[in-house]
Amino acid sequence: MCYLLCNDSDEPEQIATLRCLWQLHASKTGHTMPQKWLLGVIERIAEVAKNALSRTIEREAVIALCHLKCERGSEYIRAHWLQDPQRRSMAAEVLGIIRTEGAFQMLKELVTDAAPEARRKAISSLESFEPVQTLAVLNSLTDNDKKVHRQILRSRIKLTRKPRHKKRESGLYFISPLALLRRVPRKP
Repeated sequence: MCYLLCNDSDEPEQIATLRCLWQLHASKTGHTMPQKWLLGVIERIAEVAKNALSRTIEREAVIALCHLKCERGSEYIRAHWLQDPQRRSMAAEVLGIIRTEGAFQMLKELVTDAAPEARRKAISSLESFEPVQTLAVLNSLTDNDKKVHRQILRSRIKLTRKPRHKKRESGLYFISPLALLRRVPRKP
């Protein structure tokens, strides 16, 4: 797999390889990957992200980094994406995967970004964090952009809504009346 990753293959093949690597690591098969092999894969993925010719491959490589090792993914995002105004939107979208304190702090910075798209994606990514912390951030936000304002409201509602459990009806109502009559004892 690592050979396919570093090989100059076409874009869909590289994307598929990156997705397979992090899904293989995330699968619950009971097998653990050797730590040395995993560290080598993480370094190769970081190289692919750094030297990627397309943003799609770079994005998929960073997502793979985030799934394999959260700290490495957040380091890459802080070093390469937060300084570039065009990539800040991608950073806001991907940081929801990481779910660490550092990612939360970066998202808090991105909710006040100059670009409305980056603010909207950052607010959406905040939903994956602890509701109490996220609601404190969301309640302090106001925005003039309509899409961003709607996203703030949508996220607040999603985080405050409690899951409703359906009232379970008695099992008696799910049994056919004819089946019930068959169970009644007959009189002699």
